[in-house]
Amino acid sequence: MRHFVIGIITASVFLSLTSSCSGEKDNTEEFPELSDAYKNTDPQRYPKGEGVTRIVSYNVGTFNKYTANSVPEVAEIIKELKADAVIMNEVDSCTVRNPLYQVKVLAETLGNWNYVFGPALRRSGGAYGNAIVTSPAHKVLKDTTLLLGRHNGAEERGLVVAECERFVIMGTHLDHTQEYARIQQAKAINSYVEKNYKGDSRPVFLLGDMNCEPNDAPLKELKSIWTMVSKNTPTYPTTNLKKCIDFVMLYTGAGKATVTMSEATRYLFNGDPGMASDHIPIFVDYK
Repeated sequence: MRHFVIGIITASVFLSLTSSCSGEKDNTEEFPELSDAYKNTDPQRYPKGEGVTRIVSYNVGTFNKYTANSVPEVAEIIKELKADAVIMNEVDSCTVRNPLYQVKVLAETLGNWNYVFGPALRRSGGAYGNAIVTSPAHKVLKDTTLLLGRHNGAEERGLVVAECERFVIMGTHLDHTQEYARIQQAKAINSYVEKNYKGDSRPVFLLGDMNCEPNDAPLKELKSIWTMVSKNTPTYPTTNLKKCIDFVMLYTGAGKATVTMSEATRYLFNGDPGMASDHIPIFVDYK
């Protein structure tokens, strides 16, 4: 399951004394889910409705942003969310700094999950890029990695794609240095999707850390063929949540999906998004 295509420019969040989103205090009066009483009566912070598929976008910060190895923490988060599929940004594979095949270790920790690694660039003896894990119920039928090109000197970025029977999920991490590069990467994604998935009967989702906010030019480029289905809720940084740069989008040219819930997961009982990475995970439920 390692098909590499050289492509088209081819919670308990880490709680600060004051919360970042709007200056509110993290207390049990405003957030009852933090109280023992809530925990004793509702074991899941974000209940998953019957008959829905839950997809998650998570920049995991090479699983060592604040701790030496946050794979167990991330696994607990994914389990509590009862995710069907998760795309992850900033994943290492056998590098000097992280000598493990990180997505494989995560999939094994989750319990026989399917996994795909999409390398965007070679780094310290290994590779760095995006990854996808899907639950055993959603076998990956085909996977592809598309390189998005080095624009104006920016580093290479990629798009990882996993096709399952009921959906297609794509993950990307746009350049962090310049808007021009992000716009070109967004155009490359749109061109690839229009060529390969227009008219597909399955819903096609794009998730990831776009390194820009909802009204910025790269997002406007993507929105020419994608509908934003996640909330414009701050997702970064966990020490002071103030920027919404992680998103879930639905391709308008393929199968339909009705979104029933979308959240940015600030507080969980069995994993700490604030310590696992500098981004919090976001999810979308759909039917």
